[in-house]
Parts: sequence; structure tokens; C-alpha cells
Amino acid sequence: MEIRFEDLIGNAGMEKRVIRECQAGQGGVTTCGGGGGRGSEGKEPMQETVSQETVFEAHLKIRTMKQEVEENEEKNYEEEEEKAEKEEDEEKEKEEKEEEEEQEEKEEEMEEEKEEEEKVKDN
Repeated sequence: MEIRFEDLIGNAGMEKRVIRECQAGQGGVTTCGGGGGRGSEGKEPMQETVSQETVFEAHLKIRTMKQEVEENEEKNYEEEEEKAEKEEDEEKEKEEKEEEEEQEEKEEEMEEEKEEEEKVKDN
């Protein structure tokens, strides 16, 4: 059920109206005031008058929920960003290790070549 708050102009905003809209019945568009079924099209929706305090509480809850959603979205974004940075750092470390290993292998090869050259010179 969808609740729609409708601001009405009058006596300093002491009361607000809440219009509750129901889903369509068999006969087409049906409102809560229509009672459902066939032939209820065109009837006015049921209206209730609620206090300013109730409307304020509802707006406050909505605002709080929106703020929580925004905070959660921001938190999720930051976590994803940190995860991406961590993966990037891990990839860099992996590449650096590979480069170091390659460099060590080259140095070992050069040392072996030098040793072989020295053996050839000695003989």
C-alpha cells in the first residue's frame, strides 16, 4: 500500500491529510473508498485526517532512512575503493617479486658465465 502525504493550505497547518491508495480490483482502477470489485471506478479515495505530529514523525523516519541509505552507499563505495586499491597493491607486489626473481636469475647466469670464462682462462 502506498501512502502519499499531501500538504493542504489552511488553519496554520494543524492537520494534514493522508491518502491511502489501494491496488486495482477486478473491475479496473479501484480505490480504498470504492470497496473493490466491478463498478468502483471513479470513486474518491478514502481520506483520513492525521495530526501534524504524526506527519512530522513519518517525515523524520523517512529522512532518517534516507540518511542511513546514503551512509551505507558511501560506506560500500569506500570499501570497494579500498578493495580495488588492495588488489592493485597486491598486483604491484607480485610484479616486483617477478622482476626481482628475473634480476636474480640474470645475475646468477652472469656469475656462472664469469666462472666459466675464468676456468677457460686458467686452462
